[in-house]
Amino acid sequence: MPEKRQNKILNIIINEHIKEAQPVGSGAIAKKYGLKLSSATIRHEMKDLEDKGYIYQPYTSAGRVPTEKGWKYYLENFLSEKKISDQEKKELEHSFNIKSDDKKQNVKNLAKKLAEISRETVIVGFSPEYTYYTGLSHLFRQPEFEEYELICHISEVIDHLDEVIIRLFKNTEKDDFKILIGQENPFGENCGAIISKYEDKNGQEGIFTLLGPRRMSYAQNLSRLKHSHSLLKTI
Repeated sequence: MPEKRQNKILNIIINEHIKEAQPVGSGAIAKKYGLKLSSATIRHEMKDLEDKGYIYQPYTSAGRVPTEKGWKYYLENFLSEKKISDQEKKELEHSFNIKSDDKKQNVKNLAKKLAEISRETVIVGFSPEYTYYTGLSHLFRQPEFEEYELICHISEVIDHLDEVIIRLFKNTEKDDFKILIGQENPFGENCGAIISKYEDKNGQEGIFTLLGPRRMSYAQNLSRLKHSHSLLKTI
């Protein structure tokens, strides 16, 4: 487990990586965060974090980015939800309250608005046999997905989405929220997913998922998904 000073540096690296989508160097940390530590000291601590498996250097002379182990440590120890804004609440509620007798269309409207606000992909499993997704272009616009092979992999997952949704229905409890990353994420190791299972007034269960790059803003997106989940339970 990282020491107290390393904890702070690891948290900074991950939050900077979320915002900038770039490796984070010791100079940037020293300059931006005023830790009262020299770049050399920060480099030493980063080397120790690297030796412990929490961060790695993607290429020579680059800064560091979190490993799967680093992301899991962040989610377990640092993640703190950011309260959803009143404006976002209003937009989600308006999209969901459009008068329609078609409940599934109402859910799709909510999914589209959530994808628009979060700039991520939203996947809905109305049942293991019936799925809907929107906002896939947001995922492909992320710098991580400039590589052709990654796009092909995600496309293959989407082609077999029913198999993934069946697994999520089996492994997710009602009203539970799960964050899946790395090897445990059925959508791919380079993605992050926040998953919830809702139940409507008629007892019909569904899966509602936010899918993004592994460095997605979990703090904001978890709050957005929870508010959407509360709306889905009212149909």
